[in-house]
Order: sequence, then C-alpha cells, then structure tokens
Amino acid sequence: MQEWKSPYQIAAIVGICKNAGKTTILNHIIAQDPRCRYGLMSTGIDGEDFDLVFSTPKPKVKLPQGSLFICDQETVNGSGSSLNILSQAPGSAGRKLFIAEAVEAIETKITGPGSVSDQILCARVLLRMGAKTVLIDGSLDRKSIALSEVIDHLILAVGAGYGTTESIKEELSRLLLLNTLEENSSLSRTVRNRLLESRDLCQKSKGKWQKTGLKTLLGAEQQYLDILQQSSSSESFIPGAFTESSFSKLKPHLRSTRTSLIFRHPESIKLSLKHLQELLKLSSVQVLIPLKIREYYLNSWSPGMDQRDAESFRQSMRESFPDLQFTDLWELQ
Repeated sequence: MQEWKSPYQIAAIVGICKNAGKTTILNHIIAQDPRCRYGLMSTGIDGEDFDLVFSTPKPKVKLPQGSLFICDQETVNGSGSSLNILSQAPGSAGRKLFIAEAVEAIETKITGPGSVSDQILCARVLLRMGAKTVLIDGSLDRKSIALSEVIDHLILAVGAGYGTTESIKEELSRLLLLNTLEENSSLSRTVRNRLLESRDLCQKSKGKWQKTGLKTLLGAEQQYLDILQQSSSSESFIPGAFTESSFSKLKPHLRSTRTSLIFRHPESIKLSLKHLQELLKLSSVQVLIPLKIREYYLNSWSPGMDQRDAESFRQSMRESFPDLQFTDLWELQ
C-alpha cells in the first residue's frame, strides 16, 4: 500500500452514511506520516467513547506529539498536562472551543464550530499556527466546510451501513458522476464571486447576469420558466437544491432549448442516478465549486454483518469499480 504523504493544505474526510469509518481513516492517514504536523478538526464531535445511536464503541483520534486540534472545554478538563491551549478557536460564540497542541502523543476527541464560515476560519488559523495539512472529519452537506472552495482534497468513506450492496453501488456511481462535473471557466472572477454570493436564481440575458428575484425553484418552477422564455436566456445559475420535482417540471424546456445550467456545487443536484444521467444528456451542466474526491476507502463491516458478509461486500465493490483503488479499513486492522 502506498504511504499517504499529503501535498494538500486542507483535506476533508466524508462518508456516504453514519459509521462509515471516518475516524479510522483519519487515524490511518496520520499514522502513515506521523512526522507531518497536522491540524485536526471536525464538523461535529469525533473520538467520543460510544456512538449515540447504536451504542457501539468508537475509536479515539490518535494524535502524535505536536499536533494541533480543535477541542471543547470537556476535553481540556479531562486532558491535564497532555495538551497546551494556544488560543480560543474562532466561532466559539455560545460554546467555548479551543485550539490546542498535543504536548505528547494522545488519544482524544476533536470538534469544531457549527457554521461553514467559522470552520473555514479555524482551518486557516491552524495553518497559520504551523499545521502543514489540516485534516477535517466532515460531511457532504451544505453546513460543512467539505463543500466549500477552500478544500483541496476529499477522501470518501464508503460504508456497508448505507444499505444493500446494490444501493451502495448506485450511490457511489452517483457521486462519481457528480465528481466529473467541471468548474465553469468562462466566468470572470468578479461574476463568479457575485454568483457564489447570490441567493437568487440568476439568468444570463444579453450577455449580462441578472437576478430573477426568485430564491428557490421549489414551487416556483413555472415562474422561472416564464422568465427564461421571455428573455430567451440560454444560461441559468441555480444556487440551491435542484430536486426531482423541479427536474420533472423543467425537463421539457431543457429538452427543447438545451439551456446550460450552473450550480454552486454538485451536491446541489438532488437527483437519483437515473435522473442525473438524464439531466446530463439534456443540458450542459457546470459548477462553481467542483467535488474533489480523490481517494476511496471501504468500511466493509457494519453492525449486524458477519465476516463473510464483509468479504463478499469488499469483493463485489472491487469487481464493480475496477478503476477505483479502494482501501478497506478491515484490511488495515
């Protein structure tokens, strides 16, 4: 197996389901290059003793001496002289969070602030304080730094706990397709930033991007179609969720006009694999912030599975996705 030596400044680990093995991946990465000074944070809390839903034991985060990490008051109180508090973490309003340094190798919990903007601030502060690489235990949702443009590298944990093997294959195929969506390169930096900040659906009319006054497509599909048809616009920016319902209502227009659609991020497209494939045939689709999944881990075990099930799952996934280099967490034990 190749050693993991990160050329990235900010990397996030995300999973397709709960208990996908993100903390185990985090520990594995750190162990591959323990001399690297990592900065660690989470978009939730990781390293707790037990899972709150299944009551199963969970691994602690294992940090080498000198590591920087975000922790809460409870961790500070229980760690004694094994950590050194460097400062209060950004975005700690209502909940005291700290940036700490491991004085010795420790097993601990990590956490982070709740908002994306504060998570970005924390990641940047960790870099300024000397972290070579910031590793984030994150998630694929709009409240996570993992979908922001500061992320250089995404690591995907594919957990058997998601559901049936076939449903896992379908979800992974959907994510792989979203991962191919390219960043729009034709926009000027000024226009791109304006679209990123916009909460309105926008259309390009007579060479200029204009707000439509609509905040969402949901329930406003016909209004949006009327605006597009009146302006003969061939490009649209959709900042929020693009759902199955919206796709169904816009499909005839897309089929006849091949309107180009730009989304803030691939995860804004809330379509099944089948309908995502159909959308990409009907329209040119680009994004402002692309997915950057570059590594794939399997967690071939979940509560209720025996070892034979895990081996069968591992083999089936590798046969179905021969181009992906899966690392199985249970082969690392």
